[in-house]
Amino acid sequence: MDSCIMIKKILLGTVCLAAAFSCSKETGENPANPTEKYSGISVEDNGFSFPDTTIATSFMAGDEIGVFAVKDGAVLDSIDNLRLTLGDSGWIADGDVSFVEGDGIVYYAYFPFSESLSGNIDPSASDENGFFAEVAANWDTPMDQGDSLIFGGADLMTAQGHSEGDVLHFGMNHRMYLVVVDLPGTKYTFTNEPAIPDYFVGGGNAGFDGFTPFQWEDGTYRFLVNPALPQMTIGGYYGSENNPNTWEMDVDAKAGEGYLLKIDGGGRVIEHELMAGDFFLADGNILPKDSDEAIVGASDVIGIVFQTDPERIGDAEKNALGGKLHALVVATKTVQQNNYFAWYSNGDIYERDETEIGFMNSYSDDPYEAFSLSDMDINGFLNTSAIRQYRTEDYESGYYGAFKAAVDFESEAGGPSPEIATTGWYLPTAGQFFDIIRNLAGVTLDDGDGFVGYSLASFAWENKGDVILSLNEAMGAVSEDDKVEFKSSGYYWTASSTLDGEARYIGLVYSGTNVTCVSTYKYDILFVRPVLAF
Repeated sequence: MDSCIMIKKILLGTVCLAAAFSCSKETGENPANPTEKYSGISVEDNGFSFPDTTIATSFMAGDEIGVFAVKDGAVLDSIDNLRLTLGDSGWIADGDVSFVEGDGIVYYAYFPFSESLSGNIDPSASDENGFFAEVAANWDTPMDQGDSLIFGGADLMTAQGHSEGDVLHFGMNHRMYLVVVDLPGTKYTFTNEPAIPDYFVGGGNAGFDGFTPFQWEDGTYRFLVNPALPQMTIGGYYGSENNPNTWEMDVDAKAGEGYLLKIDGGGRVIEHELMAGDFFLADGNILPKDSDEAIVGASDVIGIVFQTDPERIGDAEKNALGGKLHALVVATKTVQQNNYFAWYSNGDIYERDETEIGFMNSYSDDPYEAFSLSDMDINGFLNTSAIRQYRTEDYESGYYGAFKAAVDFESEAGGPSPEIATTGWYLPTAGQFFDIIRNLAGVTLDDGDGFVGYSLASFAWENKGDVILSLNEAMGAVSEDDKVEFKSSGYYWTASSTLDGEARYIGLVYSGTNVTCVSTYKYDILFVRPVLAF
């Protein structure tokens, strides 16, 4: 059984359909004096049958099935393509209706629900195959199934109901054929607590000829084929753009079956606890922090993981990655080899109110409150996105120099690859920069020992050891071509504003006052070291 295939068989919970049976004009006859009503409905996916396993999909809240009731070769009007929707408490019917056991009634169901089916049903049929034969033959399996809704809509399932105790049960059978393509790549299964979603990195430059499959969460590609269609051949490629590897497959489609096509061995699975100090490569792969120095040095490292705690990652990053967020990464280089950039300056105006576009100002005359506000500000991606969206003209003109430098860093860094899901580079806030120092240098930054408050919303930490040395040791194995070390008297912009005319920077020195967080003029020119989320 291939570990790269997600294998699930889910029996959805039974739910009571509390509704009184109402008589109406019907094609078939309502049952006279029913003796028993079903207390609920259960739905199970019987899965696609593969040579060595079964692959089943799971229903989600909002999914809809259609149900028919047949008696004496006619469909009852009260249950004629009746829609049932999966809610928090189970399957809920449209309108008031009861499902009656016995009395010669046969129930059929299908998924996904459609108000106008692709063909006629056959109430005279003796089983689900005959009842839905024309529907299945005409069911649409588009050549482009890259969208989850389109892929799900192509996956026709049908069932004939039967009793399981006092429950009406539908065991759904797939009427299409499923092709699963497993290309070379790496799936990372993280062992972290709190849990971090699995992460997939493809083999690079993958493409498909004349069709678009849906990429499953395990990194494989899935494509549905209607067995009623003429036999087809599918194919594609991966690898180098100049010399790609190609593949093709003749599809022998049979309803309810599937085939796993592993290309050149398919993907590999790595189980790993993601942690601060791990190396992030341009192609999206990860090297553990304790990897052999020669391997790290020969790899295309563009960043180092510095945060895996979901509580210290902003909502904007989480939303941008659709709930599949793993960690934050700080660049191993500064932009343009320690070039200088203003936070904001257009030559005439040096003050802008960014709270108008969603920033939180971290200014306070009380240094302890100033620290607390700064530490809470973990919204670098939100702030960078707000500048790009709401101050577009100024951003494109280069007036928000530090922000634009961070976003444009991709071309200089050589990554991340567009084939992996990231936020792209952005300017970190003060709270995010504190976490870089905390987690990569092993330094405690709080309002306790070593904390010193200054005037004008600024503060610092003294006698915290050799912070710069520790930060540079974290990327010590990285090739000299792939890093720019932190330096003494290095001052780095953050995306945290304090006043209309001021924003925060982080300063680092070898000894004494090791780390400073200062509110300074936005037109000052300082370094930029970007971060990203993946």
